Amino acid sequence: MIEERWPPIYDLDGLLKQIQKIGNLSELPGAFFSSSSISTPDLCQGDIIRFEADFPYVDADGDVAVVENLDNLWVFVGNTCDFSRITGDFPFTHISPLLKVPADISENFRTGLRQYSTYKRFFIPPWERPTQEPGFFMEFPKMCSVEREGLAGKATVLARMNRVSWLLFHSCLVRYLARDDGRNDPD
Repeated sequence: MIEERWPPIYDLDGLLKQIQKIGNLSELPGAFFSSSSISTPDLCQGDIIRFEADFPYVDADGDVAVVENLDNLWVFVGNTCDFSRITGDFPFTHISPLLKVPADISENFRTGLRQYSTYKRFFIPPWERPTQEPGFFMEFPKMCSVEREGLAGKATVLARMNRVSWLLFHSCLVRYLARDDGRNDPD
């Protein structure tokens, strides 16, 4: 049994301040996505994609199972360089299913999502009609591996985050991956 946990090796306070600063920008929800056309043929980290696949996972019995992804919406979580350069003998990258925020969730949960204070979830506003409610979220623990060649040939980019929202996404991803033992998790 581990008696003492290793501390995080990044500046948690600095990261949290950066996330709060960006997450509290009043113009962020309406300007979350790039308004220019998506001209880069490669996927970029944070892209919203349509990819026809269900979510695979290993269940409690150690068997492969799937959850239907009826909307076929995913977030590209892998590094942009997974597509912009040859990665040699490592053909995989990561995606995560994008879920609609349930209309019947508690106000506390909704506020936590919109303020980017949840360590395991990331809120994404609608990209087609910014005023459309209630938006979407992804769960960082639900990432799955996919062969990049299959993804490159089958995925359609629906929206691309702008630089500021990508910085928020990337900061939240780092916070999730390098989080401490959970004592600071708001949920």
